[in-house]
Amino acid sequence: MGYICSDLRSSTPNTPVVIKQNNMNLYISNLGEQITDESLRAIFATYGVVHSAEIAKDQFTGYSRGFAFIEMPNEDEALAAIVRLNGSVLNGRSVSVEKAEARRGYTSQIHMAQRSPKP
Repeated sequence: MGYICSDLRSSTPNTPVVIKQNNMNLYISNLGEQITDESLRAIFATYGVVHSAEIAKDQFTGYSRGFAFIEMPNEDEALAAIVRLNGSVLNGRSVSVEKAEARRGYTSQIHMAQRSPKP
């Protein structure tokens, strides 16, 4: 995600410049059923800004599947959260916190649309 601003040092006045931030997505596993999106957001917010916090839920029962994803806009803050929270105990369970990776063998719909030519 980037933010658009006007760069006063630009050779062309009022030229929008995109400032990129290194968003980092985190994967948290071994969560107990008592943890909510809001409580998880609050825990990670002690280390920096949290854009989103979402616990994966079973589509039929609505119960937690025991893992979640956190999106933090600042890579340094996200790395600090990983270092401090990985292996920590939340509600009696030792949780794992790591950088989220793309699913292997998974191709997004956007990627497929970009690859296939339109008739």
